[in-house]
Amino acid sequence: MADHIRDQFSSYIGKTAFEELARQQVQAWGDAGELPFTPQHVGRAGNRQAEIDVVAINWKDRAVLFGECKWTSRKMAERDLASLKERAAKLTKLAGFNVHYALFSKSGFTAGLSKAAQDSVILVQGGDFKRMR
Repeated sequence: MADHIRDQFSSYIGKTAFEELARQQVQAWGDAGELPFTPQHVGRAGNRQAEIDVVAINWKDRAVLFGECKWTSRKMAERDLASLKERAAKLTKLAGFNVHYALFSKSGFTAGLSKAAQDSVILVQGGDFKRMR
């Protein structure tokens, strides 16, 4: 039983605490004016085709931030951003919104992702939510 708990611990932390803390951090940034818009709602979103860990929405301004959380020893790479963008596009009710992205990683980011990330992408490293860009 202890082996099972140890093997699943990072997954559990990522699916519970880290994701919730990331949502709280996004709300705090919005409240402090540190996002391109002020979120009216921050939570999760999904449908039968896609699930997103962090979604911040301002319906009036038609702005949205989609975020992905990874609590693993692997650095996030370009494929993680591409996957988030693909899943976000499947949330058709938010089509036409001004879109921003945030990647939350326990272990950081590959050099390729750091270089490829544009102004509309926030990179956040570690459990202390150190904003890299």
